[in-house]
Amino acid sequence: MESKVVFVDGLNVYTPSSNAPEWVKADMVINPTKLIKWLQDNDQYLKEGKHGLEIRLQVKQSAQGKLYASVDTFKPTPKAEAATVEATDDLPF
Repeated sequence: MESKVVFVDGLNVYTPSSNAPEWVKADMVINPTKLIKWLQDNDQYLKEGKHGLEIRLQVKQSAQGKLYASVDTFKPTPKAEAATVEATDDLPF
């Protein structure tokens, strides 16, 4: 089940122009003023990474074919703890 899409204000993703090389997959525009304010207001999506705080995003395609970026809100389900084997005194060796 997919969770609610969280759009990032100040970050816009576009399909590249038809003249763009094949290796260009998307064009992006960042508005630092809007992005910084959005990050300050949505700090619950920031996670501690190897080099400080980071936010994970995904570039997706809408049903109409337009590209957009959204916060990756995936949270893995915790794995069941491995069953612990209890030591007993009646071992054959």
